[in-house]
Amino acid sequence: MAKAKDPKKDSKKDSKADEKGGKGKKGKKDNVDAEGGDEGKKNTKLKGAMSINVRHILVRLPFSYSSYLFGSESRGESATTLICLASARMLTVMVNTQCEKFSKSEQAMERLKNGERFDEVAKDMSEDKAKAGGSLGWQTKGNLDPQFEEVAFKLSPSTVSSPTYERVKTQFGYHIIMVEGRK
Repeated sequence: MAKAKDPKKDSKKDSKADEKGGKGKKGKKDNVDAEGGDEGKKNTKLKGAMSINVRHILVRLPFSYSSYLFGSESRGESATTLICLASARMLTVMVNTQCEKFSKSEQAMERLKNGERFDEVAKDMSEDKAKAGGSLGWQTKGNLDPQFEEVAFKLSPSTVSSPTYERVKTQFGYHIIMVEGRK
């Protein structure tokens, strides 16, 4: 017949082993931070920010059929024909436009790689209201396009004269993003 173990004795053994720290630890406990990393090691991950001071260069993509639909009714085309023609035209235009817009974003990235200031490239090449240096100001999580936000909140802060940047495509176009500050 096996003896029942006394839980109080087992817990005392465990606490004594913790105090001793095991072989070679001389009574010190492991120092582990809340994220599971060692306290003494430098944390290379960025701390979670709730807001960022962000700049971008936007090369806008068209996202509307409306310009291809006007005038068709005056020619007496049926709705089905209109949709087919508009779809075929739109697909051709979209492919050509996306190539042109991607190429323009490549040119902007090349200028940044060659050492130009981010704000100067944004003034020359951005196609949005933040054209004056590309500044969007302080933005909080949830206020930006999801693809844009995912990239932006992972970027390390940098300066316009020596930017750390990343390109992302959203429903609005190609963005080249840099972050100046995090809170």
